[in-house]
Amino acid sequence: MNDAINEHAGCRRMLLLIVSLFAGVMALQKVYDYDVWWHLRTGQWIVENRALPTGDPFSFATAEAPWTLAYWLSDPLYYLVAAAAGIEGLQLFSALIVAGAVLFLCLFLTEKRLPAIAAAGLAAWVVTLARFRFILRPLVFKFAGVVFLFWYFFGGPERRRRYLLFFLVVLLWNGLYPAAFLAQLFAGLFLLEKLAERAFKSDRYAPGDLRNALILLGLASAALLVNPSGLDLYRLVYGGMFADYGAGITLVEEQQALVWTAHPGFAALAALSAATFWFGRRRLRLLTPMVFVLFLVLAAGSVRFIGVASFALAAVIGVNLAECSWPSWLTFRGARRRWPGLLAAAGLAAVCLALWQATFQKTRGYEFGLGVKPGRFPEGAVQQLKAAGFAGNLYNSWKFGGYLQWRLPEARTFIDGRCLPDQLALYERFKTIDRHEFARYLTANQVQAAVLDRQDLRDIDYFNDMPGFRQAAADDISVLFVRSDLPLGAGAASSGGYRYLRPGGYDFDYLAPLATGPEAAEVEAELRRAVAGAPDGFFENFRLAFFLDARNDPAAAAQYLLAARKNPAFAVTHFGIGVRGGKAALRAGQWAVAVELATLALEYQKTGEHYFFLGAAQQQLRQYPAAEKAYRASLDLAENGRVRNNLGFLLLETGQAGAARAVFAKGLEERRGADREQSLFGLALAAAGLRDDQAAKAARQRLADEFPGSPYLARLAAERP
Repeated sequence: MNDAINEHAGCRRMLLLIVSLFAGVMALQKVYDYDVWWHLRTGQWIVENRALPTGDPFSFATAEAPWTLAYWLSDPLYYLVAAAAGIEGLQLFSALIVAGAVLFLCLFLTEKRLPAIAAAGLAAWVVTLARFRFILRPLVFKFAGVVFLFWYFFGGPERRRRYLLFFLVVLLWNGLYPAAFLAQLFAGLFLLEKLAERAFKSDRYAPGDLRNALILLGLASAALLVNPSGLDLYRLVYGGMFADYGAGITLVEEQQALVWTAHPGFAALAALSAATFWFGRRRLRLLTPMVFVLFLVLAAGSVRFIGVASFALAAVIGVNLAECSWPSWLTFRGARRRWPGLLAAAGLAAVCLALWQATFQKTRGYEFGLGVKPGRFPEGAVQQLKAAGFAGNLYNSWKFGGYLQWRLPEARTFIDGRCLPDQLALYERFKTIDRHEFARYLTANQVQAAVLDRQDLRDIDYFNDMPGFRQAAADDISVLFVRSDLPLGAGAASSGGYRYLRPGGYDFDYLAPLATGPEAAEVEAELRRAVAGAPDGFFENFRLAFFLDARNDPAAAAQYLLAARKNPAFAVTHFGIGVRGGKAALRAGQWAVAVELATLALEYQKTGEHYFFLGAAQQQLRQYPAAEKAYRASLDLAENGRVRNNLGFLLLETGQAGAARAVFAKGLEERRGADREQSLFGLALAAAGLRDDQAAKAARQRLADEFPGSPYLARLAAERP
């Protein structure tokens, strides 16, 4: 692309490099998407068989069912990259594609006369909006594809006559990802623009424009037809544009309609894009508002289009501002402008770093880096089945299907994320199936094992009550059931079944009465056997801690800490382990355990209770400055009488009687009950420590008047000189 405005070339390259690198880094997320695995398995099947599947080769439930293959180029490409460089190499490859798409966007914006700093800043904004779609799937190809369409259709007439280039790009795009239908829509809108210009005798219309538009529409349509499924792919893509062709499976956000208030950043970008039409009104092409509306409609229909729509809206901004004049200080013209450019680059890098940190903070759930996100996929169950040499029919929760297909290629799964019509119908049927029909289905299809999501409580309940199946393993992710006669591998440990424990679900209250009942010893033995079978499982360790806590066993605190270490974010945000464990640790006098639990909990939830537990334990450990800081942090979040009194007594303990009196006095303004009684006692001690006999006497009198039988009166009398 050409330099459209006179800028300092070195500064421009630096700015564009920074934002492209930022995009690539934002795409380096540990694998958490469930669908990448069936893409890899499909690519493996294509490469090994040197053919394209015409029916479903992976599922026993929909064996040989019709399959409209939409990723016939990208799936084998992904598999070959993963086979050569591992999943980490595939992640780097995907990040490179994203970085290239963002660089392409920046070059397009600078070609449209946007200063490099404005183009880079706008691109960084787009990256933050689209990064939730920077997942390890072929969809990353569509970002560069959309920028290509803007570059092609909003370039000069000579560019739009490069027919072979257009056809080859659309052809390649169609094999990589089915969003190539956007090329046909662009060409159709371009044809409407030329028809309108001709009808209204616009000065923009030139002889041959209508022929050019018809040729491009024909080429786009022809390129889309070059696929193994022919017109079936057309029906799949256009049927799923505004209606969710994955209807029935609504557990993933990408299939939901856009709620504008939930995506304020995208709403702001859309508003900015709309506002720029005012600046480009004198040279406005009809194609620009039509494309603008197209992408807003797509995004409103499904949030999965937000990422690509963000790229498109940024391109619309570039088109609308193409004739604007920019001040020289924004373009860093001339050699003397090098230092301002370097400062701008440093500022952009700082902003990108802050955005990266905000994206990958622990509370968000995203993990930066290479490899697979721990605790996301049922690897424990896979290892058990591999050890057994499993090669039969495997019932599974739908989101595990692709992973099981990739890790257990000899097995035949039940359902996965490909959203085949037959599988969707099966999914709808099984939503209301009763346990008797369920058992008959498993028998008829010779199902030998099941890998279930911990949240699939109904299916777990069915298998628990089903003769012929036993639970073989359970961890934080999945529960594995196998036929009773299925031999496990040498390294696998069978649970042998449980009498009291319920492996599924998040409700542990049923353990409380068992902890104090006659069967307590047997229940504890089962709990410890479950921990031995899954030592790294949060649920197994938490169950044991809950049981010990229910009978006030001092070992509960250390067990809570052990459970929290297995899955900290989940333990704190879903099970309140900071509060549960904090109470148990303080009750047992295990101050170091309480400090570690509170510190861990505060990484994910900064609450007054967590700061209180931290301060109380640190005070007992005589870590007074740290304890005071924790107490004050707790009070900053929420006023609490117990916390304020603890702070006051800590100040007294460290010889700060004046500060203690101020703390107790403030607490008395609103406090009632036991906390007020303690505050009056503390106020009397603080006044005595300051040798203010009159104030100390007044505090003692208030305590006697309000709490005549208070034990603190005797303590004050004993300490009176």
